[in-house]
Amino acid sequence: MSKKKVTNLKDSVTNCYFWHEGLGNRGAIEIGSCVFKFLKETAERYANSNIIFYSDNCCGQQKNRFLLGMYYYAVESLPINSITHNTKKTGNAFVVNELNYDDYYDLKKLFEDITLNVNKDPQGNQINYLK
Repeated sequence: MSKKKVTNLKDSVTNCYFWHEGLGNRGAIEIGSCVFKFLKETAERYANSNIIFYSDNCCGQQKNRFLLGMYYYAVESLPINSITHNTKKTGNAFVVNELNYDDYYDLKKLFEDITLNVNKDPQGNQINYLK
């Protein structure tokens, strides 16, 4: 199962696009198709927008001629003024930290030890977390 998430920071809405390996890979074609679908939906809601993307520095998915061509096509065919794509600096975007069994904390015991009240507010009213 592969996925691509695109978040619209203006609306605080994240679109998740899913597909299985029988339908496609995780390359420029699949990523570009998800981004184009997002652009079509965004252009319908916010015509004549200037769209800015932020992504990691993956050359195979985000920095290639196919995605650049899709951006050009989107600006020419959709009501979009411009598309800017910003990427992080070269290098790993994250640090891998492997965990061993000894690294896990007993958070349930910790919670019981500190006797933190999460069931009632300062006035003594029951808190309903499902609202």
